[in-house]
Amino acid sequence: MGLQKMQRKILQEEENILAEEIQRLLESATEYDRRKFHELETENADEMVWLMKCPPRVDKAWRDLSASTSSFSSDFVLLAKYMDSVNLLLPDCSPELTMEMVSVELCNISKLYSVNKSNDLVPASIFSEADQGKLAVEGTITQKLDLTPHCDIEQYGKLIHERSRKQVAQNRQIQVLDNYRGERLMPNPNMVRKERKQHVRRTRGNRSEVEAKMFVLFERQPKWTLKQLLQETNQPKGLLKEILKELCVYTRGRHTYELRLEYKRAG
Repeated sequence: MGLQKMQRKILQEEENILAEEIQRLLESATEYDRRKFHELETENADEMVWLMKCPPRVDKAWRDLSASTSSFSSDFVLLAKYMDSVNLLLPDCSPELTMEMVSVELCNISKLYSVNKSNDLVPASIFSEADQGKLAVEGTITQKLDLTPHCDIEQYGKLIHERSRKQVAQNRQIQVLDNYRGERLMPNPNMVRKERKQHVRRTRGNRSEVEAKMFVLFERQPKWTLKQLLQETNQPKGLLKEILKELCVYTRGRHTYELRLEYKRAG
């Protein structure tokens, strides 16, 4: 009995020591969190911020313009104009929101965009962290917007043509071959081995780049067959058929494709 009492006493002492250590750790952790909380800068917490989802080209254009102008001036850079209009003749008097870009000729992007407001806004704040690790609240999100190109098919077609010329155009080079005789460039029939025809698997490319190349091809000549387009683009047949169905008109008798009228006008 005396041995059991001694063991219980030792166990009770160990439990007390462990409880005191846990309490000390909790108090130190709470004090650390309290110090971190006081280091949070909340001066701009009431600033209203809009969260906008925009196309990648617009995001890149804005970043490039901001970077190019910030090196010359510390003022804010005007990137776009936000417009709010209401048509009183329509039964629905909800405002139409649009955004007009600035300096679009420098960035090769569309000029006018539609702005759609989202109804599933979740309350959130924006934080920033300085180099020293200090946190700050930069504002509260009050609007969630979605930016899409405005429905102007002619202007968009011209923009696609301009992009295609810049992407596909290649500089031609002429190279002079010295110390080469003509017969060396001609293959010897006895040395040429007839190779078996192998099935080539075409790699699916980026859709926008393939569309740009298609516009350039239809500028070269107005009508193409599917076989010719496969040879020119080296793209899978399925991808070409999807693009042709959207951009072209098919002539059954001649089995050729031709651009739709609206894309011809845009060009």
